[in-house]
Amino acid sequence: MSFSSKPPPGIERSGYWRWINRLIFGRNSSYKRILVVDDAELTVDCIEEEIKKNYPDFHIEKAYDGEEALRKIGTNLPDLLITGIYMPVMSGLQL
Repeated sequence: MSFSSKPPPGIERSGYWRWINRLIFGRNSSYKRILVVDDAELTVDCIEEEIKKNYPDFHIEKAYDGEEALRKIGTNLPDLLITGIYMPVMSGLQL
């Protein structure tokens, strides 16, 4: 699954987070360990806050570049990876 900051066709921007919420965290979701990766600390913190607010039992790991994310993935594979695309050291696409 892949997401960008631009909503897909037919989804208005105001409903984008609700759409992601239903798609990823629906009633039958098995995602419990999430790794959030971006070089912008504020972005990572906002995503973490939004997930924890709605799903307090989820475990959120954070990384601030692709290499740090790879180290974390190597020690404990997450159920879901949310990553930025353009980052220094290693892009989200390379990850």
